[in-house]
Amino acid sequence: TSNFGEGGRALVALALYKAGESKSHPKIQSGLADARKGAAKIGDFSIYNATISCIALCEIDPKGSAAEIDVTLQGLLKRQRPNGCWGYNPHTADDNSQTQYGLLCLWSCFHKGFDVPADAVERAANWLIRTQDVGGGFTYMPADRGGQRQQQSGVTHSMSAAGLGSVYVAAHLLGFSADVDSPKKRDDGVPVALELVEKKQEKKDVKFLQ
Repeated sequence: TSNFGEGGRALVALALYKAGESKSHPKIQSGLADARKGAAKIGDFSIYNATISCIALCEIDPKGSAAEIDVTLQGLLKRQRPNGCWGYNPHTADDNSQTQYGLLCLWSCFHKGFDVPADAVERAANWLIRTQDVGGGFTYMPADRGGQRQQQSGVTHSMSAAGLGSVYVAAHLLGFSADVDSPKKRDDGVPVALELVEKKQEKKDVKFLQ
């Protein structure tokens, strides 16, 4: 992971922590140290390194890393484009790949008690809605003409998963989806993020003959 910078090493620490390793594990401790360095690099060319570092800090050590998390959060909000997405710095193109990491970082910060402005989430959600392909998928660098959805070029399975996942994240942050912090128990094996939608039958007035 040495070739992937602080974010890559932070990701190793996060994976080990999620797998049940103790916070004192050497790889987790070194990953946390790298994450604190990486989180401050939100002004770099891309946001990947900083957001992955911030997510790791939120999951493993939110109290001890509050200062670094807040620096990343404020920098991330400044890096958001006027149209709602995130991209490279300096700007070259709008980017759904980086947008997914921006939203996921906001989601992680929100769940650790940091103030995430609803306006930032709403703008990102509107970006995703506008740039979704008419067939339902997503592409890496979509065209956005500010109106209705249109056919996008280069739609892929991986970017469609990223776009749809980002829509779910935005929906949850805006209060439109299931509460993952207190999920309802299910016995059908379906993730709690997916909600059953039932059509209500129209009630018909019954008139009794006298």
